[in-house]
This record gives sequence, structure tokens and C-alpha cells, in this order.
Amino acid sequence: AEKEQEVQKHVRAAEKRIEKALKPLSDRLLEAPLKDICDRLAPNDCSLVGEQFVGDLVQDLISARAAERRREAQQAERQREEAKAKAAAQKAAEERAAEVKAAATKAAEAKAAEAANLQRKA
Repeated sequence: AEKEQEVQKHVRAAEKRIEKALKPLSDRLLEAPLKDICDRLAPNDCSLVGEQFVGDLVQDLISARAAERRREAQQAERQREEAKAKAAAQKAAEERAAEVKAAATKAAEAKAAEAANLQRKA
């Protein structure tokens, strides 16, 4: 039992070392054959925990990175949509301001013409 505990302790330590070693690997390296990945890790760690464990870790890491890329793409899309909406709102506000200015100018011209007419009559 004590020997089994010692083995489990070494296995857990190897698992942690493998997790730590896999994280910085690029996506291209993670998509390499499992044997190549295991060759990059400490050989005794890989044999201690088994290729299946390493393969599962690699798949989890690939999935997590893919999910992160999807989230980033969705966030970028949301930001683009927000920027479009903001630009459209800005344009609408500018158009409305131009319409108001044109209406005010027209009203002022009409008043000036009316005042000129009244002066001529007087």
C-alpha cells in the first residue's frame, strides 16, 4: 500500500509536469502525432502516466484553445457590429442636425423676406 501511494505520488507529479510542458506548445506542435509530443516531454513522465492521458490532455488543450479563439472571434464581431451601429447613429445624428440647420436657415430667410416686405410697404 505504501509503495502504491509512492507510485501515485510520482504519477501525479508527472501529470503536473506534463500539463505544464504542454501549455506553451504551439497549436502546430499540439497537432503532431502523439509519439512526437511524448518525445518532447520527459520520456519517463510520458511512460509513467501513459500516452492516453497525454492524448486526452492534448485534446483538452486544443479544444480550450479553439473555444478561446471562437470567443475572441465572437467578441471581435460584436465590436465590429457595435462600431457599425455607432457609425450609423453618428451619421443619422449628423443628417438630422443638417436637416434642422437647413430648416432654421429657411425659416430665418422667410422671416427676413417678410421683414423686407413690411419695410417696403411702410
